Amino acid sequence: MAHVIGNYGDPFIAASAVGQYMAVVRASGVAERVMAPSALAAQPFAGLTLATAATPGRSVAVGNEGRHKAIAAGSIAAGRPVTAGSINGALVEFVPAAATSAALTRYIVGYAVMNAGPGDVFTVDVEPQSSL
Repeated sequence: MAHVIGNYGDPFIAASAVGQYMAVVRASGVAERVMAPSALAAQPFAGLTLATAATPGRSVAVGNEGRHKAIAAGSIAAGRPVTAGSINGALVEFVPAAATSAALTRYIVGYAVMNAGPGDVFTVDVEPQSSL
């Protein structure tokens, strides 16, 4: 069973519609706004949403440290780093890029605490960081 340990979310404003338990990134140029990842992990993550913000401009809490719930977009093994696997923010196992150029920099959200299959809610140790 997925669970939460840690902060209960920092307040942000949704710059786009975001779903519950999804990875979000900071909106360009506006520090307090977050949005669904549009370029599949081409930007650093702000964390995982704790609730749905169906329309832009609504307040949304984002967990950026500790353990938080997430939704899997594919099969994930416990202990593996995770990143966005779709533009809605659902997570997949992180696979390092073959090249390490700055243009291919990828970011991870954290590490899976448990195994998960597509559509499962699972627990992530949230530690947003660069993979390089």
